[in-house]
Amino acid sequence: MRMNTGKCCPDAANWRGFRFVAWCVCGLSLAFGFLSWDPVFTLWNLIFLPVHAIPAVLLVFGGRRLAQMSCCAGMCLVIHGVVSLLAPDPDFHSLPPRMSYEGVTTDELGFRTTPQVDYRVHNAFRIAVIGGSTAEEIHRHDTETWPYLLQEKLKSATGRRVEVINTGLSGMRMRHHAATLRRIIKYKPDMVIVLAGINDWNEHIKQEFSPWHEPNRFHKISRCDWRNRLLARNTIVGRSLIRLRYNRVFELGRADVLARLDRPGSLERSLRLRFLPSEPYPEYVHYMRVVSDLCRRHGILCLWLTQPTAYWNGVSSETRAKFWMTPPRQEYTLTLDSLIRISRLYNGATVRDACFFGDSFFDLASQFYSQEGMFADDCHFTQRGSEQVAELLVSVFRS
Repeated sequence: MRMNTGKCCPDAANWRGFRFVAWCVCGLSLAFGFLSWDPVFTLWNLIFLPVHAIPAVLLVFGGRRLAQMSCCAGMCLVIHGVVSLLAPDPDFHSLPPRMSYEGVTTDELGFRTTPQVDYRVHNAFRIAVIGGSTAEEIHRHDTETWPYLLQEKLKSATGRRVEVINTGLSGMRMRHHAATLRRIIKYKPDMVIVLAGINDWNEHIKQEFSPWHEPNRFHKISRCDWRNRLLARNTIVGRSLIRLRYNRVFELGRADVLARLDRPGSLERSLRLRFLPSEPYPEYVHYMRVVSDLCRRHGILCLWLTQPTAYWNGVSSETRAKFWMTPPRQEYTLTLDSLIRISRLYNGATVRDACFFGDSFFDLASQFYSQEGMFADDCHFTQRGSEQVAELLVSVFRS
C-alpha cells in the first residue's frame, strides 16, 4: 500500500515548473506577435499574429506532448523577434569597402574619402556628406566630385584641415540617410550636409502608380526605431518573404523590359500620367526629423540642400532627351508639369522643415534654374555643375 506523505511527486513538480516556463515563453511570443501588428498591411497581421498565438493555444488545449512542442515553437518565435530587434540596420547601405575601379575608390567603411581619413583621430573639421547618386557621383573620379572639391576649396579658404566623408549612394532615400547618420555618429563629424529628395519623390510616384512595386514599409504610428524593426514586414522572416514575393517581377520575364526602360528619353514614353500631390510622402518628413534630432542630440551642425533638377518649362529638347528618372525603370512617365510640381513640393518641404527644426539650409536648386549646361541628365551634374556646387557651398560657409 502506497502512503501519501503530503509532498508532491517529482513529476508533478517538474510539470508545474515546465508549465510556468512555457507560459512565459508563450507570453513573450504573443507580445512579439502584437508588436508585429502593422496598421497598413492587414494581410501580414492575419499571418503573423495567429502564428505567434499558436504556442499558447497548444499549451491551453494540448497535453504534455503538445505543451513541449508549444514551448519549442514559442522559443523559436521569441528568438526570431530578438534577432530581428538586434540585427544590423537594414536601411544602412554603402559602396563596397576598399573598392578601386577606374578612379573611384572607397575606404574601409565603403565611403569615398580622398585622402583616406583616419577615423581614430579627430584633428580636422570633419564633414559628412549624405545623399543619393547626386552626392555619390559614381561617374566621376575621386578628385572630380563636388564633395572633394568642397574639401579642397574649404582648406584654401580657411587654412584649416578639412575632411569631407562622402557617404552618398545611388538610390538611397531619407530613411537610408537616417541610418547612415546613425552609423557614422561614432566617427564624430562636426557637420552633416544632406542632399536628398529625388529618390524620395520617385518612391512617392511608384507607390501611387506601380502596383507591382514593393509597398513602402513606413507607417505613421512608429516613432521608435526598435518598434519599426519588430513590424512583421521588417523582421528577418518578413523581409525574406517580401523579397521572394516581389522578385516574381523578374521571374515573369519583366527584367529585360525594365532594363530597356532604364535609359534616356523616358519623358517620351507612350503612357504619360499627371500627378500633382499636395504633400510629400510622410516618410520623407518623418526621417528628416530623425536626422535633425540626431544632429541636435550629438551637437552636429546640419545643413540641408534642395535637389537641383533640369525640370522647368522651356527646357530644350536636347536636355529632355537625356531624362531617364521620370521615374526610372517604369513603363510610364509623369508629364513635365507633374515633375516640376513634385520637385518643387519636396524642395519646399526640405526648406520648410529645416526652418521648423531650427537647422541651416541652402536652396541649391534655385541656383541651377535654367542652367542646362550644369546637368548631364535629369539631376546629375556635369563637371561644371559639380564645380558650381562646391563654389556655392564655400560661399555659404563664408557667410
